[in-house]
Amino acid sequence: MSRTRTLLFALSGALVLLACLDSPVLLPYPLLVLAVLRGWRLPRIGGAGTSLLLSTLLASLVLETGTWAHNYLRDAPEPALFHPQLIPDLIIAIGVYASWWLT
Repeated sequence: MSRTRTLLFALSGALVLLACLDSPVLLPYPLLVLAVLRGWRLPRIGGAGTSLLLSTLLASLVLETGTWAHNYLRDAPEPALFHPQLIPDLIIAIGVYASWWLT
Protein backbone atom coordinates (compact mmCIF):
# COMPACT_ATOMS: atom_id res chain seq x y z
CA MET A 1 0.00 0.00 0.00
CA SER A 2 1.35 3.44 -0.86
CA ARG A 3 2.13 5.94 1.87
CA THR A 4 -0.84 8.16 0.89
CA ARG A 5 -3.28 5.27 0.94
CA THR A 6 -1.94 4.08 4.29
CA LEU A 7 -2.35 7.57 5.73
CA LEU A 8 -5.91 7.88 4.40
CA PHE A 9 -6.75 4.41 5.72
CA ALA A 10 -5.39 5.32 9.17
CA LEU A 11 -7.30 8.61 9.08
CA SER A 12 -10.54 6.78 8.26
CA GLY A 13 -9.99 4.51 11.27
CA ALA A 14 -9.29 7.52 13.51
CA LEU A 15 -12.46 9.31 12.35
CA VAL A 16 -14.62 6.25 12.95
CA LEU A 17 -12.94 5.82 16.36
CA LEU A 18 -14.13 9.34 17.24
CA ALA A 19 -17.62 8.34 16.11
CA CYS A 20 -17.38 5.35 18.46
CA LEU A 21 -17.65 7.75 21.39
CA ASP A 22 -21.28 8.24 20.40
CA SER A 23 -21.94 4.80 18.92
CA PRO A 24 -19.77 1.90 20.20
CA VAL A 25 -21.30 -0.41 17.60
CA LEU A 26 -18.83 1.07 15.08
CA LEU A 27 -15.82 -0.28 17.01
CA PRO A 28 -15.02 -3.22 14.68
CA TYR A 29 -13.84 -0.89 11.90
CA PRO A 30 -11.13 0.94 13.90
CA LEU A 31 -10.00 -2.45 15.23
CA LEU A 32 -9.76 -3.72 11.65
CA VAL A 33 -7.71 -0.67 10.63
CA LEU A 34 -5.40 -1.19 13.60
CA ALA A 35 -4.96 -4.88 12.80
CA VAL A 36 -4.20 -4.19 9.12
CA LEU A 37 -1.74 -1.39 9.86
CA ARG A 38 0.06 -3.40 12.55
CA GLY A 39 0.11 -6.53 10.39
CA TRP A 40 -1.65 -8.66 12.98
CA ARG A 41 -2.73 -12.10 11.82
CA LEU A 42 -4.75 -14.83 13.49
CA PRO A 43 -2.75 -17.94 14.35
CA ARG A 44 -3.06 -20.80 11.89
CA ILE A 45 -5.28 -23.45 13.44
CA GLY A 46 -6.22 -26.05 10.87
CA GLY A 47 -7.19 -24.84 7.41
CA ALA A 48 -8.49 -21.59 6.02
CA GLY A 49 -12.02 -22.44 7.15
CA THR A 50 -10.95 -22.58 10.79
CA SER A 51 -9.27 -19.18 10.56
CA LEU A 52 -12.39 -17.75 8.95
CA LEU A 53 -14.56 -19.23 11.72
CA LEU A 54 -12.27 -17.80 14.40
CA SER A 55 -12.28 -14.32 12.82
CA THR A 56 -16.08 -14.49 12.41
CA LEU A 57 -16.52 -15.35 16.09
CA LEU A 58 -14.13 -12.62 17.25
CA ALA A 59 -15.83 -10.03 15.05
CA SER A 60 -19.27 -11.08 16.28
CA LEU A 61 -18.18 -10.76 19.91
CA VAL A 62 -16.79 -7.26 19.30
CA LEU A 63 -19.85 -6.20 17.30
CA GLU A 64 -22.43 -7.51 19.76
CA THR A 65 -20.56 -6.13 22.79
CA GLY A 66 -20.47 -2.71 21.12
CA THR A 67 -24.15 -2.93 20.24
CA TRP A 68 -25.02 -3.94 23.79
CA ALA A 69 -22.94 -1.08 25.23
CA HIS A 70 -24.59 1.38 22.85
CA ASN A 71 -28.09 0.27 23.84
CA TYR A 72 -27.14 0.18 27.53
CA LEU A 73 -25.67 3.70 27.50
CA ARG A 74 -28.66 5.06 25.60
CA ASP A 75 -31.09 3.19 27.88
CA ALA A 76 -33.03 2.23 24.75
CA PRO A 77 -36.62 1.18 25.48
CA GLU A 78 -36.48 -1.42 22.68
CA PRO A 79 -32.86 -2.45 22.22
CA ALA A 80 -31.68 -3.84 18.89
CA LEU A 81 -30.31 -7.02 20.43
CA PHE A 82 -31.05 -10.72 20.42
CA HIS A 83 -31.42 -10.59 24.22
CA PRO A 84 -31.32 -7.62 26.65
CA GLN A 85 -28.58 -9.24 28.83
CA LEU A 86 -25.03 -9.34 27.50
CA ILE A 87 -24.02 -13.00 28.02
CA PRO A 88 -27.20 -14.55 26.53
CA ASP A 89 -26.95 -12.03 23.69
CA LEU A 90 -23.35 -13.12 22.97
CA ILE A 91 -24.32 -16.80 23.02
CA ILE A 92 -27.17 -16.23 20.59
CA ALA A 93 -24.97 -14.02 18.39
CA ILE A 94 -22.31 -16.72 18.19
CA GLY A 95 -24.98 -19.13 16.96
CA VAL A 96 -26.31 -16.66 14.38
CA TYR A 97 -22.94 -15.60 13.00
CA ALA A 98 -21.56 -19.15 13.03
CA SER A 99 -24.58 -20.29 11.02
CA TRP A 100 -23.80 -17.56 8.48
CA TRP A 101 -20.25 -18.88 8.37
CA LEU A 102 -21.50 -22.44 7.79
CA THR A 103 -23.72 -21.27 4.94
